Amino acid sequence: MIERTQINAYIEKTFHVKAEKRFTKFPDYDVFRRLDNHKWFGIVMDINESKMELAGSKQINLINLKLEPELIGILLGKDAYFPAYHMNKEHWISINLNADEMTMGELKPLIDASYQLAE
Repeated sequence: MIERTQINAYIEKTFHVKAEKRFTKFPDYDVFRRLDNHKWFGIVMDINESKMELAGSKQINLINLKLEPELIGILLGKDAYFPAYHMNKEHWISINLNADEMTMGELKPLIDASYQLAE
């Protein structure tokens, strides 16, 4: 399980980008945009498990990242990865941050790749 604070700290330290609260209706969503072109490279949000077709009704934290379609195809075979929630499913993927097997070691290179693709 990965905490939002870990993600925010990693992104701020690595890319000097702070989370933005862009949605009045969803004040807990954290949007990450490149400083040079303002393109999104990530969003952390809390949604109900049922929206990701998971059994249960509790809130989970997800991160949406922009990745190469080939990599998305590979990752979708793993438990913590889902077609993107409310984003283009060809270029974005949702990752369940509450999954026991998810670690920052696995997530960091994906965040880095998303940042690079948002050029």
